[in-house]
Amino acid sequence: MDYELLRIILSFCFLIPLIIFDIKQRSAPFVYFIGFTILVAILYFLDLTPLYALILSPLYFVIWRAGIFGGGDMFTLSILSMLLGGQLSIGLGIFLNALLLSTSIIGVNFIRNMIYYRQNKMLFSDLSSITMKDKLIACCLGYRAKNPKNTFLMQVDGALAFKMKHAEQEQFTDKKDVWVFSTIPFMVFIFVGFLAELFYGNILFLFVNLKLSL
Repeated sequence: MDYELLRIILSFCFLIPLIIFDIKQRSAPFVYFIGFTILVAILYFLDLTPLYALILSPLYFVIWRAGIFGGGDMFTLSILSMLLGGQLSIGLGIFLNALLLSTSIIGVNFIRNMIYYRQNKMLFSDLSSITMKDKLIACCLGYRAKNPKNTFLMQVDGALAFKMKHAEQEQFTDKKDVWVFSTIPFMVFIFVGFLAELFYGNILFLFVNLKLSL
């Protein structure tokens, strides 16, 4: 049996429903992760793989506890590393790819703010004592939305507060026409990072190679 191909197929089967869960309801059933954990254990005995890839799990745990991403993302990265054969380089590559790709949020935020300004001819006029530095930070971290969904509030009492919200403890805002932090599901970046690792490798090396060629 071609276990390498089987692992790739199972990884797709694992990630695609997770993306749907995360986009629609920003959470996934815990039993889903339990099921794939059992599958990983069975696969381990069928095709022995090194367990040292689990050394990354404490790193994912610390990032989760810091509130940078949710518990589902932590379990996803750990299970995915083992599904793909337990190689440390693959697990770390997917994680680094996801982190790099997540910086694209900044560009998405600027585009959203430009669209909002074009439609409403204002972005900050109702906020008091805001500096150019604060405006730049706001445009990088978030955007102004008339009817935000699944986002954390940045605008508080007519001012901007840049303290990042804990992904597990904060509630999404129900306020209208306010500045909010971007909350594109990290699961999306994990999936794209997985595709990049599968077909190219660590995209960090792509940037390094481009820099060296210049």
